Amino acid sequence: MKKRIALILALIGLSSVAQARFYLGVEGGYASGGLPMVQESGKGIEAHMISPNGLGDLIEYGAKGYSIGVVLGSESFFGKYFGVRWGLGLGYSSVEKDLDGGDEQWQAFDSNLSVDLMLNFVNTGSFSLGVFGGVGADYQYFTNVGDPNLHALGFEGRVGLSTLIGGHHRMEMFAKLPFADISTKFSQGDENLLAYNANKAIFGASYKFVF
Repeated sequence: MKKRIALILALIGLSSVAQARFYLGVEGGYASGGLPMVQESGKGIEAHMISPNGLGDLIEYGAKGYSIGVVLGSESFFGKYFGVRWGLGLGYSSVEKDLDGGDEQWQAFDSNLSVDLMLNFVNTGSFSLGVFGGVGADYQYFTNVGDPNLHALGFEGRVGLSTLIGGHHRMEMFAKLPFADISTKFSQGDENLLAYNANKAIFGASYKFVF
């Protein structure tokens, strides 16, 4: 009983020192993506892991293009140096690759959910400088493939540098590196297919206004 009371008091204490603030931002960057693929035999859901070598090939040989988006979320700091945040994002991406003398282009609307841990090296109140790392889930709906409709669900690691200026203006440089995705096998006649190999590695920058 005493341990439960102590745990509750500790959680209340952490909540009281957390400085939760909402933010709204924009981001964009260079994208290197895989070309979506589907499996044409059987049915069911499969997970596909991305090895370090596979990630290197994706960055070097993937279809090249850009990614832009907006993000809304909340960040909370426990003291001056350690924090956590979550974000919901909406965006658009376009990549293309020259295959057999013709350009193969893939365009998609994106939605994503992310969670990051944040660590400040310097924090004066109105100015901070630090790093962050976390994970995210990214859903894509491809707009230029016709029937059947193609969707993709992938998972990424996130790392970057972050600085807060004037207490409200957060500027970041980041990398989003995929490590897994999910696909569904299908049979002839399906209208919606969950593709795989549609991950994107993104290197970019963002601006967030912290309220």
